[in-house]
Amino acid sequence: MHPAVESFVITPICPHTLSDRPLVIRDSSCVVLKLSGDTESVFLTLDGQRGIPLQPTDLVRVTRAKEVLKLIQPAKKSYFEILRNKLKWGEA
Repeated sequence: MHPAVESFVITPICPHTLSDRPLVIRDSSCVVLKLSGDTESVFLTLDGQRGIPLQPTDLVRVTRAKEVLKLIQPAKKSYFEILRNKLKWGEA
């Protein structure tokens, strides 16, 4: 995803079918998660931290933060140059 695109990318972890693909939505969206079906031992884990147990009545709302995260950018390397190197585009 290009850094200038203002969006959320929702990516399934350990998907069980090939139809479970990342989903791209507007960053102005509010995503609400609600448990359905058998809810035995469900945990919410954020950024690999310790899981929080969820109850059947819990709702999880995900929205964009008001603050902007500033990341360090490599000098003299464009987004596309980094992408080309990582994906080995143009190599035989």
